Amino acid sequence: MTPHILTQDSPHSFDETVARLRAAIEKRPLNLFAEVDHAAGARKAGLELAPSTLFIFGNPKGGTPLMARNPALGMALPLKVHVYQAEDGVKVSHTDIERVAESYGLDTAQPPVPNIAQMLAGLTGEVVGE
Repeated sequence: MTPHILTQDSPHSFDETVARLRAAIEKRPLNLFAEVDHAAGARKAGLELAPSTLFIFGNPKGGTPLMARNPALGMALPLKVHVYQAEDGVKVSHTDIERVAESYGLDTAQPPVPNIAQMLAGLTGEVVGE
């Protein structure tokens, strides 16, 4: 595992986890930019891949101040959450925004980093909760 990614186990099926994540994003002031079905892409190429969906989303009020401090952060933003089927169950991974911000030389205690970290933890906690 990379130190910039946090992963949780989901007690739900893959499809339910994806549906829960979509609903959790949609009820927040977030823009869902893309939902990438990696397994569908693999099938189109004649390959096989376990279920795997990447959600790309964000809010300019959070990302813009970070990119204003270091424009290179545009490579790491918008935010991403990945739901995938592993051998031992469904996983939900997301960017550790604090480690990412730190790697770009930003103070992780300075807003909006703590707010984004809290939002991601709440979002994924809601998805994997009962």
